[in-house]
Amino acid sequence: MKWLWLPGGALILLILMTAVGATLPFRHRATRRARFRQSPEALYKILAGPPDWRSDVRGYGTLPDRDGRKQWWEQDGHGRKIRFELVEDSPPARRAVRIADPNLPFGGTWTFEISPAPEAPTCASPRMEKCATCSSGS
Repeated sequence: MKWLWLPGGALILLILMTAVGATLPFRHRATRRARFRQSPEALYKILAGPPDWRSDVRGYGTLPDRDGRKQWWEQDGHGRKIRFELVEDSPPARRAVRIADPNLPFGGTWTFEISPAPEAPTCASPRMEKCATCSSGS
């Protein structure tokens, strides 16, 4: 009779995980704003350069352009290599990057908008917006 506890517990855990997953939004959007004592050009140069300023990136490399869009890969802290593509590039004001791997069960676009801070022309006020989607791999 004790051997029924393991499959029963696994079934309850599976039902619970499915219920929690069903309540999560399919799409979400997050926006952040910050002020930096740097010019928009200096901030854009960092965003457009190698992602070594991000602590979660363990490695990165370039890929051939696809459909005229710059592509590269980044390796995350879990060892996964994720392919990205440049969707929009308007230096130093706007840059949009998206996950370009259709085999992942998630995706997303990061849009960076950089403008001079009104109270201090030598400061920049970027706005970063992340729009992500999750799917079952389709």
